[in-house]
Amino acid sequence: MESLMQQWQSRACNHEFAGESINAPDNLPAGIKQGGFMVTTNRKKIGEGQRTYDAAVKAIKAWQHLQLGWNCTTGPAQRPGVVICSATQTVVPWSVLPAQVTYSTEGAADFGPKDKGRRFALGLSSLHGHQLAGEERFSVELHADGSVFYDIYLFSRPDTLLAWASLPVVKVMQIRYVNDGLKAVADAVKS
Repeated sequence: MESLMQQWQSRACNHEFAGESINAPDNLPAGIKQGGFMVTTNRKKIGEGQRTYDAAVKAIKAWQHLQLGWNCTTGPAQRPGVVICSATQTVVPWSVLPAQVTYSTEGAADFGPKDKGRRFALGLSSLHGHQLAGEERFSVELHADGSVFYDIYLFSRPDTLLAWASLPVVKVMQIRYVNDGLKAVADAVKS
C-alpha cells in the first residue's frame, strides 16, 4: 500500500504560476494580477545585523515559520521539488495541505540605490489536493544599514468547493497564518 507521503509526492501543482512569487510584487505575470488571486503579505523589521539574519534563515530552514500550533508541517530538506504536507486547523477540524518547494535561494541582493545586502527566499507552491491554488514566499533580507526584514508574500485562490464556500474564513485564516508565521520568526531571532 502506498504511503500518504508517496501519494502527495505524485501530485502536480494545481496552478500554472509555480516559481513566480520569487519576483513579487514587481514582476508578477498578468495571469496572477488579473486571475482572481488574493494577495496576502506582511513585512516587518525583525532586528539588526548578521546574527539576526542568520537566526531568521535558520528558523525558516527548520520550518519554524509553519509550526504554529494550529498549523504544523513536515520538515524535509528545502530543495526544489521536495513535497511537504501541512496539517491546518481551518473550517473543518483539520485539513491536510500538500505543497512543493519551488525554490530555496540565498545570495547577494540589490534593494535599491546604495542598498546592497543578502536575501534568503523560500517558495512553496500548492499541489492538487490543497484547498487553495497558489504560492507562498518567505524571505529574509539583510540591508546595507544592517537592518533585517522578514517578508511573507502569498497569492492564492480557492481550489475546492469548500474553500469557495468558506472564502471569508479562508481570508481571515490567511491573515492569521501570515501574522503568526512572522511572529514565529521574530521570536526565533530573540532567543
